[in-house]
Amino acid sequence: MHGAGADVAQGADMGAGRILLYEDDPLTCDVLVDTLARDGHDVRVCESLQHVMTAADRMPRSLALMDFWGTSYRRLADHEGRQVVRLARAVPTILLTGRPWANEQIAAELGCRAFVPKPFRPSQVAEVVAATVADVRSAAAGEQARPPVVRPGDAPAAAESAVRAHDAITSRQREVAVLIARGLSNAEIAQQLVLTPGTVANHVEAILRRLRLRSRTSIAVWAVEQGLYRSVPEAPTWAPRLRLVAQRAARHACARRA
Repeated sequence: MHGAGADVAQGADMGAGRILLYEDDPLTCDVLVDTLARDGHDVRVCESLQHVMTAADRMPRSLALMDFWGTSYRRLADHEGRQVVRLARAVPTILLTGRPWANEQIAAELGCRAFVPKPFRPSQVAEVVAATVADVRSAAAGEQARPPVVRPGDAPAAAESAVRAHDAITSRQREVAVLIARGLSNAEIAQQLVLTPGTVANHVEAILRRLRLRSRTSIAVWAVEQGLYRSVPEAPTWAPRLRLVAQRAARHACARRA
């Protein structure tokens, strides 16, 4: 790994763990901050990769938890790779990304301590952070360190739990949950899904009841934890229906004018 010795020296006495977090999605960022803070970590939210690197230079006894997408969906540009290498040399770094170019081997070649693919469960990230902190301390004590890596198959119990949770609500209710995670009101959700606000309210009540949740915020957190918020398609299932309604309305208006 690039600069492994420097990583050990700088991260060895990080205590419970100061985390430099960069996550571009505000809701996912909030969930990660809450999750890691409960574990006793001092989480510093960064607004960009450059902010992470500046903070790493200023606070070398930290750990970087970085959402890195890059400009290309399919490949990591050379100058972007050099940015990650520089950060990984400054502080122990965990790479978070859903890009298809990313895998554990690439993360290791860039000098990262761990790789967490998206979508992920916040509890998975917390486990990797804890393992990375322990790994840095072990390496500082002279023990052999290995970068912890999370694969989708590493948590079968979590996957089974997600399936059971998905089965508890309908596909329409999952759409509602995703839109709640995006911050939409019932009226806005009704407009998006071509429903009445009362129907949306009924769906929200059903979600709360079936998943044993207490608030809209908890629904949003659930959607992130289950990977629904990140995995929602660019062209949602309600889009064709919305276009059909618009076309019918236009035809109706033309018929009236005729």
